[in-house]
Amino acid sequence: MLTIKRALLMLSIAVLFWTISFGSSAQTNWPNGQTVRVIVPFPGGASTLDSVVRTVTPDISKFLGSPVIVDNKPGAGTVIGVDATAKATDNLTVGGVANSFTVNQSLIKTLPYSTTKDLQPVVLMARTANVLAVKSTLPVNNLKS
Repeated sequence: MLTIKRALLMLSIAVLFWTISFGSSAQTNWPNGQTVRVIVPFPGGASTLDSVVRTVTPDISKFLGSPVIVDNKPGAGTVIGVDATAKATDNLTVGGVANSFTVNQSLIKTLPYSTTKDLQPVVLMARTANVLAVKSTLPVNNLKS
């Protein structure tokens, strides 16, 4: 669950990124009042990534003086949304990725994008725990069993 303290930390990181990247000219030179789109490769409300992005976008919008919208593009284990980010040509689209981003290059033979050539990491927005769970009747309780 996203706590207020965690949300404020994420907001601080996002604002720091915008400040470092665009300096004091961010509000006047970019994005010039145009709408910035943040693609989230999950359904709305279905992931921590969506929650974090929705928490920080109002303040990023205020800082930039431009609308910032969240565009959920779920499907194919996040490949659809990440591909839309990689292929965006408007220079106003950014995307959030989750742990599936690093895993997909090992699981999917032919991704429609290159994780190293088509996308550039910008900022770590959050860290989450992952749990491996099994049916309770399965006679294992660790990875060695």
